[in-house]
Amino acid sequence: VCLNMDVDPRDVIRNILLNYKEVQLFSEILQNSDDSGASEQVFSIDRRENTLVCYNNGLVTEADWGSLTRIFDSNKSADVHKTGKFGMGFKSVFHFTNTPLVISGTECKLFDPAATLDCERRTTTRYFSADFRTLEEGGGGGGCEQEVLRQQLRRVEGLHGFSLAQPFAGTLIMLPFRSRVAEAEVELDLVRDVAADPTAQSTVFCSCDKVVEWMHSFLQHPAGDTDSEAQRALLFLRHITTVRFQEVTAPQPGGQAAASAMQCHELVCCRRTEEILEHAAATSCAHLIRDFVDAEMKKVTDEDFQKLASKQRKQVTHQMLRNPNLCFGVVCRTAVVIESDAQEEANKQTFLRVALLDNTETQPFLELTKGHTLPYASVAVRWPLQETVGRVSVTLPLPRSVGCGLPVHVDATFSVSSSRRQLDNGSEDQAEHWNRVLQRGPLSIAYAELVRHATAASSGDQSDAAGGGACALTHQLWPQSRLEDWADLTDPVLLQLAKRNVPVFFGATLQDALYPDFNMNDETRAALEATLAEHFALRVAPTTKQQLENIERALDGMHQLHVCSPELLRCKLQEYLATHPQFPALSLDQGLLLLRYVLMDNPDAAALCGLPLLPVLDGDGFSFTTMKKVAARDDAVLSVHDDHLRQLLQPQLEARLFLHPALDTGARDRLESLGEAVGVCQVDKDVVEMAFLCMHTHPDRTWCTQRDPVFEEWMVYLAQHAGEYRFAWLPTAAGLLLSEGDAPLLFAGVPAAAAA
Repeated sequence: VCLNMDVDPRDVIRNILLNYKEVQLFSEILQNSDDSGASEQVFSIDRRENTLVCYNNGLVTEADWGSLTRIFDSNKSADVHKTGKFGMGFKSVFHFTNTPLVISGTECKLFDPAATLDCERRTTTRYFSADFRTLEEGGGGGGCEQEVLRQQLRRVEGLHGFSLAQPFAGTLIMLPFRSRVAEAEVELDLVRDVAADPTAQSTVFCSCDKVVEWMHSFLQHPAGDTDSEAQRALLFLRHITTVRFQEVTAPQPGGQAAASAMQCHELVCCRRTEEILEHAAATSCAHLIRDFVDAEMKKVTDEDFQKLASKQRKQVTHQMLRNPNLCFGVVCRTAVVIESDAQEEANKQTFLRVALLDNTETQPFLELTKGHTLPYASVAVRWPLQETVGRVSVTLPLPRSVGCGLPVHVDATFSVSSSRRQLDNGSEDQAEHWNRVLQRGPLSIAYAELVRHATAASSGDQSDAAGGGACALTHQLWPQSRLEDWADLTDPVLLQLAKRNVPVFFGATLQDALYPDFNMNDETRAALEATLAEHFALRVAPTTKQQLENIERALDGMHQLHVCSPELLRCKLQEYLATHPQFPALSLDQGLLLLRYVLMDNPDAAALCGLPLLPVLDGDGFSFTTMKKVAARDDAVLSVHDDHLRQLLQPQLEARLFLHPALDTGARDRLESLGEAVGVCQVDKDVVEMAFLCMHTHPDRTWCTQRDPVFEEWMVYLAQHAGEYRFAWLPTAAGLLLSEGDAPLLFAGVPAAAAA
């Protein structure tokens, strides 16, 4: 049978090639294979024929055959479970081939849009179609079309068990490479616009070596990414669980017979395995949902299941249209293993993934589309929990240039542009609105569920937050800011976490967690949080300022957040004192840090009393005493700003406590302003005079008869501050006469500084 296209495909294909400038060869083929329900995909690089042969174990349906033959026409747009929404992915193979051949079941179609094959009817023929069983030697006649098909089919005979004599249990796509040698005028006419661009010639003109390069790029993650395209592709595919790459060469001399004149060497094998961790269903049709999700996740792909899945899908769609609060999903651990002949050890990456269907927010749009587009979303992160550079998928990853900006991989039934190169966020109001509704509905719920499971699974490592452990990473799973493309996702995710009472921070929920105070510098805040965690088991949530603002906005006054302010910290310390027999043994720096912070908002004395945070000198060391109201000044801790004066006073007032000189001026001034109400007394002239008289009456000192270093220092100090004290100073020949009332005292050996 020879069929004709209704339009000149050369113009259309030129347009496709220009739109598909970023070639994703393997992803485009995987798209069609996954849509057919295949579980295995094999890419065979055939060096004998200079072709790439793509095999999968699924079958092309009659409807999809029709889509392949009609440019810009696709039956997939009505089925959200199929990836190739616009039916254009397959056409991108014309980047590097003129004549793709598709074989499935008993049918074959050979596409020749540029009429490059040797056939008399080239002016009207754009592709050839036939039941290949009629093309065996001597069958099907000797017409031009049959001969062309027969010649092309012989190039793949024997590969993956294909034979002209029997139906083929799968699908083969042969892509003969376009080369610079074949420069027929009509061929260059097809690719002239693309070939004119030097950067595009690597895809216009292809070879087996070039495909091997693409294979390595597909398998290796580029700089700035955490996962390869192969890992991300297998992560979200509905059915395909195995992708293989092999090389086909001619047999070595003395090898197999000519009937099977090939050698196949496997280069790489990628496998995906999944472990179902949890089902979530909240409707009366839970059993139906569970069975449907089970089947989808287990990737059963036989024909009976396909019919069952289709029936169940219709039932689920019907239930979603009838029930405005339907939500069901699955949590699984997905492992992608890449084994290569060039590496001794397999590369294995595991992901924690949540897949969800939910129509809480999407009910009006479901009614509008009559259930053709279901509100599906899936979110995944590398596991065990580690940094993930998120990418966007619509079953298959969008090009790397479409940055996600999220710390997770996202897959959903987004509306995308016609080239499947980006999200459709503006071409149609309805499409853009649908994408935003998906964010507020199933995507935010799946996202919150992922955080919930990641938090629960990593709870044993929460203590390692300061060192970059699981708790520090768990909160980094959240949307970091209100990114333009995800403006409708950030707040709903946080709101879902609050609704579910997810213990995201050291066992505390969003509404119960202790949040950092960003009114201090980063270094001081980090030291304070470390002290609270070490001594008081108070763990401050490791959030950024932006995240805290997001949480406040998302909860919108429904819950009063607990920010670790000076007032809240005083309450927490009082609670600790009420429930513990003794206060922790703090270092001097830790105690001073806590004291400075609880004084930061200028509290009254009542808020401070009872806190053992007054740092006092204790012999050669220090200790902390409790702030409390004292009845007399003699019971208060002495505060002196002049450290030299403190050194003079302290030996004479042995029964008094002195504030530690390391206390900063601001904190000291605040304590002095509160005075005896917190047990602090500022040193004044009365204290100085009392200390001097104590020195004078000290039994170990004999004044006026010998020089004394302590006496000399006192004389210098008193001389410098003579106007502040009650003493009368009279110089004499023998020294300095100091009179207090009626008791004159003569001191000899006055140093020159004092005498002056």
